[in-house]
Amino acid sequence: MASNRASTGMKRLLGYNLVINRKFSFMYPVPRNLKDVAKVPLLLQCDAGKICDLWRKQFKHRNDVVTNVISGSIYRQLRHNINRSKMFIFPISVGAGSYNMFLQFSDGKSGLFTSVDAYKKLGIHRSPPYFILTLFDELLEQKDIVLVRGDIVNPKDVSKQNAERLMNLTIQFYTDINLYRWVDTSNNRPRDFQYDEFVRSCGYLLSGNDLSLNPMNQELI
Repeated sequence: MASNRASTGMKRLLGYNLVINRKFSFMYPVPRNLKDVAKVPLLLQCDAGKICDLWRKQFKHRNDVVTNVISGSIYRQLRHNINRSKMFIFPISVGAGSYNMFLQFSDGKSGLFTSVDAYKKLGIHRSPPYFILTLFDELLEQKDIVLVRGDIVNPKDVSKQNAERLMNLTIQFYTDINLYRWVDTSNNRPRDFQYDEFVRSCGYLLSGNDLSLNPMNQELI
């Protein structure tokens, strides 16, 4: 009975079982290659620590961009799990309320977020992206780091604070074995996924109260 209730809950929330292989359809509004946002030859002359510092400073004062840097090992785990589980839902707090953001990876390096309400109203093909997460792996082979950039497409509904939270939650839930089980279950065993239990169990992370959430605090450079 519990698994049936969970499955029904996900269908009601998202129409989950019907969209596993569908994709967003729109003109991609943000850069997809590192050469479009940085001078790659110059970065290759720097060590990983300097690159990390430059990457943060470049976008520090932009209200529509958030950044991070992850190690090669974290990236490889992230890509592996993205290939297994392309979608997830993150509840986001806004004032005294909250709403659900639907994440879908269009490929191994681009994660697109829209609200569940927009998805339900417009469908996956016409849902506008609210926030886009891009993984730039051009420096992976030589520097063993991957530059991460999140672009806020809908600033009305996604603040910079929530964009940073979505970026870090995505990395955390897709690379931490104890958290990834929620993502894996929701994608590969949806009848066993219990949304309410997920929110209760991970509330300390989803609320943004855990200061250790930043992946840079783990095993990077």
